[in-house]
Amino acid sequence: MVMKYWSAELFLKWATLVVSSLALLVACLRYPLALTLKATVQDVLRQELSRSDAIVAPEAVWEKHQEPATAILKRLERDLALIRHETGTSEANRAPFEQLINRLFSIETKLDLLLRESLREPRLPGATNGR
Repeated sequence: MVMKYWSAELFLKWATLVVSSLALLVACLRYPLALTLKATVQDVLRQELSRSDAIVAPEAVWEKHQEPATAILKRLERDLALIRHETGTSEANRAPFEQLINRLFSIETKLDLLLRESLREPRLPGATNGR
């Protein structure tokens, strides 16, 4: 019975020492582990962002090239509306203005068709426009 008492007491002392040591070890390693995990997460995020930027960049370049064509089409529509208004007010100059309207409409239609064709063509990341 005395032996059991001493072994139980010895076990409790060692268990207390081990638990205290583990708690101290965790407390000491918590900050370095947190920094390591934070750096790893930041590296993974940087890699993912660089991949998404590489995908988005060609689309942004394509949209940037489309902006001038869209601006030209809007300007032609404005000019066409202005010319139609002017021709409605002056009947004497109707024939030349109708020719001008038809030509502008033809140009607008051709530009619209070109824009649609360029949108249908698949874009390869390394392809250039014949330059």
